[in-house]
Amino acid sequence: MSATKKHAKSTVGLAENRRRSTRHRLDIPASLVAEHDHGAVTNVQITEMSVAGFGLRVVESLPIGHTFHLRAFDTLIPPNTRIRIVTTRQLETGGYEAGAEVV
Repeated sequence: MSATKKHAKSTVGLAENRRRSTRHRLDIPASLVAEHDHGAVTNVQITEMSVAGFGLRVVESLPIGHTFHLRAFDTLIPPNTRIRIVTTRQLETGGYEAGAEVV
């Protein structure tokens, strides 16, 4: 076997891999304070974190484009973190998974 074949790496096109940085798996309870709805509070579970955003698990769908203040009593989450919901999908097991970018 040649050295080229032995050490060949698979490549993923940019269309398939949109992440800008490494994501870390978490399981941290938190809350979202809405900027658009008079400070309404929604309980969430933070499932992933990166420099650019968060993965969240929530009971009800979050509106894409809405911004929130993310609150968690964990030192990993910077105080006053502001996020915007960019994706949401319903889970087969119930609830929703949302992706949010830091703004």
